[in-house]
Amino acid sequence: MRASILLPFGSLNQESGVVALVANYLRSIFPGVSQLVCNGIFSVCDRDAELSWRRDIHACQRCSHDQQRLASWANLDLMRLSTLINADEIWETKKWVTCLPSAELRTAEFHGLNLFELCKPSLENRYGSSTAVDMTHQAHEQFLRRIMLGALRMCVIGRRFNNRMLADLTLVAGETDFITASFAAQARKQGRGVALFKWDVATRAVRVHHPYNGQVFNCEFVLEDVTSMRNDVMTWPVELVNVVRDLLRFLDVSETQLKLPLAR
Repeated sequence: MRASILLPFGSLNQESGVVALVANYLRSIFPGVSQLVCNGIFSVCDRDAELSWRRDIHACQRCSHDQQRLASWANLDLMRLSTLINADEIWETKKWVTCLPSAELRTAEFHGLNLFELCKPSLENRYGSSTAVDMTHQAHEQFLRRIMLGALRMCVIGRRFNNRMLADLTLVAGETDFITASFAAQARKQGRGVALFKWDVATRAVRVHHPYNGQVFNCEFVLEDVTSMRNDVMTWPVELVNVVRDLLRFLDVSETQLKLPLAR
């Protein structure tokens, strides 16, 4: 079995601890578990909201380091986004979005994926609602074009990554921004299994969405800083191991694949 994870905002996401925990356990069983790491290839992203949408020169470095810290704790192989898109594709995607008429911004598609739909979560994060975007407002249109460019490039990256890795299961934090929404949509289009991990404020739990059947697993075990734990699965409490195994059974990882000795 091969698995991959995407945590583009590192520990900023409440669900990141659970994703890293599950990924670490999977890595203890299977050698082929990779983490996609954003290393500052987008001119704007939802983490910019931390700085009132005014990114400083160190923001991407801090975020990339945060993602790598989680990957290191979980013993995952790293794959940086910048290695999955070439110079010609960077130029072509920039030209395509720049030349797109304003009237077509809401309907533009990339291989059947509507880019505006992929950008809706980020528009909601910035403006409160995707319907609040005013195409006659220059700043609104410029922001939309920037995140559409990011979504387009993430689709290109996702397609290449999926063709290369052929992951049976991908764990994605959120789908509440254009990066994760684009990657998840592209993976589904290629027939890859995507398990979404979403923080639910009302229940104070991480809701894990099954890749195929629409069912949801509520994980009430939430970690503020998973890297403060020991990363050796064999040292984890039995109760924690059981939670992770229950979650993986829910995701259809077979019982025979999960047979690791429980911690003492």
